[in-house]
Amino acid sequence: LNKHYRKIVENIEATMMAYEFLKLIDKNTEQSCSEEYFELINNSFMSLDEHTEKSAILQSWFYMRLLSLSGININLDKQATGNNFIESTSYNFSFEDMGFIAHSKGKYNPNHIKFLRLLEKVTKPENLIHVEGSIKLSNDVKSLLNQCVHYL
Repeated sequence: LNKHYRKIVENIEATMMAYEFLKLIDKNTEQSCSEEYFELINNSFMSLDEHTEKSAILQSWFYMRLLSLSGININLDKQATGNNFIESTSYNFSFEDMGFIAHSKGKYNPNHIKFLRLLEKVTKPENLIHVEGSIKLSNDVKSLLNQCVHYL
């Protein structure tokens, strides 16, 4: 252990999240491992240690990065049907298609999809902390991303 993450071990919620991250990394690297997984866990621990109060953002970011490293991509360019996203429409998520489908009573809106795109592109979670509404959006998509990770 080269670095002691004092704030993580002082906070039971942060400790449990770090443990979950380690379990997911372990599960996803049983067959093969690359340096990107180490970078993911390192960035996650550093961010969790510095921003324990923003754990929802970090958790959503971690899930999205892990999906990407595992070769699982959520279709964020178009709906699962192939149609473009529409700004005034709500969507539900299809695990079978790993994409969104328009639905009049959908759980997700275009802001969620935009936020997921941002999660996919950002290499360090600190960059998301200052995005307006990021905590609420993270809480909204965290469950979806968690299910996708466990769907692997």
